[in-house]
Amino acid sequence: MELIEYINILKKYWYLILGLTLIAALVAGIVSTIMDPVYEADAKILVRDKSGTGIDAMIFGGMGGQVRNQIQNSVEILKSRSIAYSAARLLNFEYELDSTYLESFRSGFTIQPVQNTDFIRIAYQSKDPVFARDAVNALVDAFVDTTLQFNREEARSARSFIEEQLANMEENLSTSEESLRKFKAHEKIINPSEEAKAIINKLTNLDVSRSEATVTKREVEAKLEKMLIQLEKETNTYISSQIISTNPLVTNIKTQLITKETEMQVLLNKSTPESREVKSLQKEIDALKLQLNQQVEIIVTSKTETTNPLYQQLIVSISDAQSTITALEARISALNELTKITEKEFDVLPDKEIELARLTRDLQVSENIYTMLLQKKEEYRIQEAMQSANIQKIDMAITPNENNPIRPKTKMNIAVAAFLGLFLGAMLAFLFEYLDNTIVTKEDIEEYLGLTVLAAIPEISSEGGVNHGSKKNK
Repeated sequence: MELIEYINILKKYWYLILGLTLIAALVAGIVSTIMDPVYEADAKILVRDKSGTGIDAMIFGGMGGQVRNQIQNSVEILKSRSIAYSAARLLNFEYELDSTYLESFRSGFTIQPVQNTDFIRIAYQSKDPVFARDAVNALVDAFVDTTLQFNREEARSARSFIEEQLANMEENLSTSEESLRKFKAHEKIINPSEEAKAIINKLTNLDVSRSEATVTKREVEAKLEKMLIQLEKETNTYISSQIISTNPLVTNIKTQLITKETEMQVLLNKSTPESREVKSLQKEIDALKLQLNQQVEIIVTSKTETTNPLYQQLIVSISDAQSTITALEARISALNELTKITEKEFDVLPDKEIELARLTRDLQVSENIYTMLLQKKEEYRIQEAMQSANIQKIDMAITPNENNPIRPKTKMNIAVAAFLGLFLGAMLAFLFEYLDNTIVTKEDIEEYLGLTVLAAIPEISSEGGVNHGSKKNK
C-alpha cells in the first residue's frame, strides 16, 4: 500500500476516528470532574552533620570519626510507626500503635531524600488540603522532638553515671578524711615529713594518671562492644539499589509498565474489568511485571555489588579502638610498675610515717578523682543543655491551593484519553478495511478477477443526473 491509500482509509473512516476521540475525551473529562480532588502538602528539612559534637566526640575524639548515614537513618525514622504515632497525637488522634487507622495515616506520607544534598522532603496526600498541611507539620515536629530527646539522652545518661560515681567517691573521701584525722589525733602527728610529702605527691600523681587511663579504657571498651555488635549486622558488600534502578533494561521495562498502567486506568474508566480489552491489557501488564522481576533477579544473582562504606569504616574504627585499648593497657602497666618502685621509697621511713603517708595519699587521690568527676559532670551538664536536634526546618508545609490538586489532572487526562481514542479509531479503521473483502474499484476487478475493465456505468439518480452521494436509488 502507498501512503495515499493509508490516507484514503483514514478519510473513509473519519467519523469513527473522530467519534472515538471525542467520546474518550468526554469520558475522561466527566470522570475527572466526578473524582474527588487530592491535595499534597510538603515540607523540607535539613539534617545537619553532628560529627565533631556530642558525647562521642568528647570521649572518643582521638579515635577517628564514625561514619553514620544520617540522611538514610533520618528517612527510616520518619517512616517509622513511632513517629507517625507521635504525629497523630499532636493532631489529637487517639490511635493505638497497632491500629489500622494509624497504618492508614502513616501510608499517606512520602519521605524522600533530596539527591546529593542533606535535605529530606516530606509530603502528605489527602482530600482535605488543611489536613495535608497539618499532617506534614505534625510529623516534622514529632521528628524534631524525638531527635532532641535522643541526642540529649546520651549526655543525660553520661551525667547520671558520673553522679553515681561522685556519690561513691564522696563517701570514700569522707572515710579517708576521717581515717587521717583519727590517726593524727591518736599518734599526735600533724603533718608528714618533707621526704614523705615528696613520695606522697609522686604516688598521688601516678594514682590519678592510672585512674584516668582506666576510666578511658573502660569507655573505649564500651564503644568497641557497640561497634562489634553493629559490625555483625553489616555485610562487607551489598547490592546497590542505584545500580538496579539505572540498569537500561530495567528502565525500559519500567517505562513500558507505566505506559500500560496509564492505558489501563483510562480503559477502566469506560469499560468493566471483565471486558476483553481490559483482560488483554492486564495480560500485557502481568507479562511486563514478570519480565521486570526476572531482570532484577538476574542483576542480583550476578552479584553486582558495591562496597559497604559503613562496614569499611567500622573496621577502621574497631582497629583504632583496639589500638587505643592496647596503648592504654601498656600505660596502666607502666604506671603500676612506677607505683611499685615509688612505694619502696617508704621503706626508709618509720612505720608511723609510712601509715601517715598512706592515709595522706589516699585522701589526696580521692580529692583529685572527686575534682575530676565534678569537672566531667559539669561538662556533661553543659553538653546536655547545648544539645540540639540537628534538624533545621527549612520549609514548613502550607495549605495547598484548592484550585490546583495533584489528582485528578483533568487536562492531562483528557489529552491522554483523546490520544488513545484517536489511536484506537485509527487501528479500528485499518482493521475494518482489512476485513472488507468487497470489490469496489476497477483496480479490485483487475487484481482479484484478472479481467480488464472496458467501461464504468455511473450511478444515475431518479432525477436523471449522476448521483455522487448516497446509494439509496442504486
